[in-house]
Amino acid sequence: MKKLNLFLSLLLTIVLFSCNNDDDTPNDNENQNSELMAVWKITTKIENGVAITLIPGCEAESGYTFRPDNRYIENDFGTVNLGDSTRCDDDGIPGSWSVSENILTLNYDAFDGEPAFSLEYTFEISENTLILGYSEENYTETSTYTKI
Repeated sequence: MKKLNLFLSLLLTIVLFSCNNDDDTPNDNENQNSELMAVWKITTKIENGVAITLIPGCEAESGYTFRPDNRYIENDFGTVNLGDSTRCDDDGIPGSWSVSENILTLNYDAFDGEPAFSLEYTFEISENTLILGYSEENYTETSTYTKI
């Protein structure tokens, strides 16, 4: 009887202390999320294989701010032609973001009378560089951003 009690005590101890420690280490999505949370400024943009010239002081200031609450702001600077002059406008477009493996989904809030919509980007983060890729039908875009 003592051997049975000892065996059962040992078995119970093993069961209690053999919990899985997977919850103690962050998964890949958590790592990607923490790396993504920053302010990113565009450095290059390629559309359909052609490098796009970013106008310094305007388009070259575009980028994203990804926050820990899974919200973001896209700062999309663009040059507005006013006839004999130009002006740089920023559309600070808000939304929410999520990550699944190497896909970044941006859920744009309704903005300036436009309905809400979502876009999916492939993404890669390496040190202080973020690369976003987008494609649909006959269009591809790859943009590179630097963490600031």
